[in-house]
Amino acid sequence: MNKEAWGVRDKESNCVWVEKGSLLFLKMQVRDKERNRSVEFTEYKIIGGAPVATVINFYDSDNKLIMQERYFNVRPFAEVNPGIFIPENFLNSKW
Repeated sequence: MNKEAWGVRDKESNCVWVEKGSLLFLKMQVRDKERNRSVEFTEYKIIGGAPVATVINFYDSDNKLIMQERYFNVRPFAEVNPGIFIPENFLNSKW
């Protein structure tokens, strides 16, 4: 994180960071007895009038990147068929 941020935390376990100027959610860290994990939200773009993190990075206890999600063709407020939320329909649903 290269941005000036506020950390909101429980010193013993979890914390989140928000950017001071924009209040965008930057990062969260989850700690438990066995491991630490963190998730970083980056590459915000204004989509549909709102900021959307288009890249989300997942890190392990050693701060090694273990997974990255990249989002494209984001369509906020798009209508979704309510049938998708019925568990039996999920595998056959398209969106």
